[in-house]
Amino acid sequence: MKRLNTSPYLDRKDRNKDRVPGTCNWFVQHQIFRDWQEKTSGVLWVSADPGCGKSVLAKYLVDSVLPATSRTVCYFFFKDDFEDQRGVIGALCCLLHQLFRQKPELLSDAILKHFELLGERLTSSFGELWNALVEAAEDRNAGEIVCLLDAIDECEAQGRSQLYKAIRDLYETKKTASSSRLKLLLTSRPYGDIRRGFRPLIIRGLPVIHLSGESEEEVVKISQEIGVFIRSQVQDIGDRLKLTESEKRLLLSRLMAVPNRTYLWVHLTLDLIENDIDINKAGIIGVTTHLPRNLDEAYDRILSKSRDIKKAKRILHIVVAAARPLALSEMNLALSLEKHHRCYNDIELQTEDRFREKLRDICGLFITVFDSKIYLLHQTAKEFLVLSAEVRSGIRTGLRWKHAFLRQKSHRILAEICIQHLSLQEFAVRHLHRDRPTTFKYVYASGNTYIFLDYSAKHWATHVRELGARAQDAIASTILGLCDTTSNRCNLWLNVYWTSTNTDFPRGFTTLMVVSYFGLSTVVKLLLTRYKIDVNVRDDVYRRSALSWAAGNGFDDVVEMLIKGRGHGLRNLRRLLGKGTEIDASDVHDRTPLSYAVWSGNAAVVKMLVKAGARVDSRDRIGGTPLSYAICNGQRDMIELLLRKRAAIGSKDEISKKLFQSAVVHGHEPVVRLLLDAGADAEVRNVCSQTPLHQAVGNCREAILKMLLDAGVDKEAQDQIGRTPLFYAVEHDNRDVLSMLLDAGANKEVKDNVGRTPLSYAAECGYEAIVRILVEAGADREARDVAGRTPLSYAAEHQYMKAVVQVLIDAGANKEVKDRLGQTPLHLAVQNGNPNIIWILIDAGVEKEAKNRFGQTPLIWAVENERDAVVRLLIEAGANAEAKNPNGQTPLLWAVESGHKAVAKLLLDAGADTEARNIDGQTPLIWAVQNDNEAFAKLLIDAGANKEARMVDGETPLLWAVRFGREALAKLLIHAGADLDAVDRKGQTPLIRAAYNGHDVVVTLLIHAGADRQERDSEGYTALQRAIQKRHQAVERLLTPRLRF
Repeated sequence: MKRLNTSPYLDRKDRNKDRVPGTCNWFVQHQIFRDWQEKTSGVLWVSADPGCGKSVLAKYLVDSVLPATSRTVCYFFFKDDFEDQRGVIGALCCLLHQLFRQKPELLSDAILKHFELLGERLTSSFGELWNALVEAAEDRNAGEIVCLLDAIDECEAQGRSQLYKAIRDLYETKKTASSSRLKLLLTSRPYGDIRRGFRPLIIRGLPVIHLSGESEEEVVKISQEIGVFIRSQVQDIGDRLKLTESEKRLLLSRLMAVPNRTYLWVHLTLDLIENDIDINKAGIIGVTTHLPRNLDEAYDRILSKSRDIKKAKRILHIVVAAARPLALSEMNLALSLEKHHRCYNDIELQTEDRFREKLRDICGLFITVFDSKIYLLHQTAKEFLVLSAEVRSGIRTGLRWKHAFLRQKSHRILAEICIQHLSLQEFAVRHLHRDRPTTFKYVYASGNTYIFLDYSAKHWATHVRELGARAQDAIASTILGLCDTTSNRCNLWLNVYWTSTNTDFPRGFTTLMVVSYFGLSTVVKLLLTRYKIDVNVRDDVYRRSALSWAAGNGFDDVVEMLIKGRGHGLRNLRRLLGKGTEIDASDVHDRTPLSYAVWSGNAAVVKMLVKAGARVDSRDRIGGTPLSYAICNGQRDMIELLLRKRAAIGSKDEISKKLFQSAVVHGHEPVVRLLLDAGADAEVRNVCSQTPLHQAVGNCREAILKMLLDAGVDKEAQDQIGRTPLFYAVEHDNRDVLSMLLDAGANKEVKDNVGRTPLSYAAECGYEAIVRILVEAGADREARDVAGRTPLSYAAEHQYMKAVVQVLIDAGANKEVKDRLGQTPLHLAVQNGNPNIIWILIDAGVEKEAKNRFGQTPLIWAVENERDAVVRLLIEAGANAEAKNPNGQTPLLWAVESGHKAVAKLLLDAGADTEARNIDGQTPLIWAVQNDNEAFAKLLIDAGANKEARMVDGETPLLWAVRFGREALAKLLIHAGADLDAVDRKGQTPLIRAAYNGHDVVVTLLIHAGADRQERDSEGYTALQRAIQKRHQAVERLLTPRLRF
């Protein structure tokens, strides 16, 4: 679950404003939306132009419209200004996190196991995450699942394409669509590429709602809702500015007269008015005479009113180019940093509150601050400012600010700020070494002191890469100094950067590796042409070369330079070193640059490496080749390229590996020895990720096991389900092999993919001798797996485990431990009817009244599972026969409801309370009568159950039996002495009710029992009168007195 929690999705949703009451109703009442809500699965696409309120609507739907008890709602709001909100993989992670948090039962063992096998790869695979979502939605317990994705037009293009295809595949297949209750609601701008992506589904009837309206009637409704929004905003402004009612009406009428209004236009325009308005009618007329006609004019007016145009431009350049939203403190420092500053003490910062006000004064409503972070007001604000490749330059708009920003200039400003910040004296003199991480932690933890360190360290290179070649050349020497790995400065920022990768820091990084890793081609060229550089040196941790790092990050220009260093370019390098770049240099995982290039998905890099002679069949330690990775990723262009260069299959090493595995499995000791002496890889893995050591233990090859241990193989290697060789020894109940592994130092506390230890499996299998060996070796008796179960939990669950349970208890195992379902070992023993184990636990003093997550004690659990002998045993041991579950059911009530007569008799004989009531007010006798169960009714009456106990509606058991004509039950109750004169809320006796309902047999029984025929109900009717009224002639004859002559 932690891996899936990649973004604070709740906070990002709440960045959007709440809707004004009276708005969004048009959409909620739209027939297409209502039809989609009624469906069990399907997609709804909501499109709208910028500023029409898509995200406000999406927030309203998530918070107030879509939630229901039978529905699980998950959401993700794409935002271009958040790095973690641009990717579709991050969106899927958040959707799954919400789904499994709300319905943990959908995180099945199969999905959980698969997630654990994937490890870190889980959060980089669209296919795996999408399949998990679809699989969870097909679970029979899933119910309806709604996933809302807002602003998919702000999702990065490749991920959006993957999403289109996945949705098409899901809903174009009738079988899949019918078995899934997954519903999607997507919002976006009405872009052509999005429409084309959904085209097959549109042809099939994909429902689409355009928030601008598709008919005159819809346009009118939308306009009316925007009018509601304007009225609300005018009222707020009027209250703040203390306008009179006539002035409010005037302002409202002037705004309502503008055609083609959007919510964002209203918001911006009113802000302009509020800041300029003179508090009188003439001022209102003046300011509203020249209202901005559209968003662009509104944006331009806001920025043109800035009190400091120069500073406004610098702020906005920083905001539009920033890799992530900057905090107020970071922006404060970025604006305060001057070229002459040499250290932090030279920088004069404003207080945060004053700086916040300054930003507002300079940029107006164009930027907004949320959670102390700075954002543009809207995605359209960035589109207004920045001249993109799609927009032709030179087009005159008459607007000073429109398309006034060039991307390269924005990145240049941030690059200069970052580089100057990292060049401050503090980062040069700070005593920091790669082998002294505590010093680094001290510096990095000083976030309040070194305000801009996190951003500048992690993103300076990104901004430099965005510069043109000429701009990079101008600062090449500065960059080279910053990347000098012999300096404290480089060591510091690189350590800070590396925390964002969530991997171990690569000790032994050279300057060439640094600039290659970050794709700084200008500096790579400088190093290769001016310095004597060994391009093949590798780092100390991952054993990767500069070429490997550059290929893995997809920097084709750097890869090309490094390859040319082999001879046909940059000849000075070859003359100095006498050799060229190693194209197939393998790392610690035997992975070559070509494999990493395939992983990065950069076809240009792959083509360069293949052309340079890289092997397409080189296998890494898990058996993967560049070609296999390309096939797994479905990269057709790369597959075709690699297939043309494929080498002959079946190398000497490949044959050696297969022979080695076969020799171990079949116990060919001489062959194993021969191959080990010849240097065969003793850690090679098969398709199940088993090493030769796994196979030797699994096949009980003790002689080969000793050979492998003497050769120093990894005793902790885990197979694909996380089991080490020690697990295999336990599984095969092999005490000798187990002892050999423990003597060799094998970890007895290792856990597999579901969190189970060797002791856990030994206890479950009932291997007493193995359990004793592990316990005596100090194995943790309380180790829990993902289900929260300990070895004792597993031993107690199974029959014939008496000896193992005793060993664990004697060793001090916790008898009260509860698993994720709240079940103690006693619950588990009861569930499977293990009286011997139950006695051991009870004798050991186990708590007999512990309740599981469902509020069941072991006795209730025994009754539910109809374990007669266990019920008797628990009662004899003093278990509380009156314990109740959350529904108020006692063991006796549960036995009656479940039809377990023998269990009920046991409980009655033990003195169980016959008058205990559940949350519906039913006693055991009431329940038996209401469910027409004569046998249980008799059993309870004979045990002394109260025949006059009243039900919730005031009826006695006899009144109920009479009402429904239950003749046998009525007879039983009458003969047992039930009160014939008891009345219900209408004052009816059993006889009156029987007559009213025409139950002649029951009437006869009551008359013979002496029921009073003259009794009247609350309306004054006798039984005879009710029979006559309802025309029950047979009953009438029974009740009419016979005349005697």
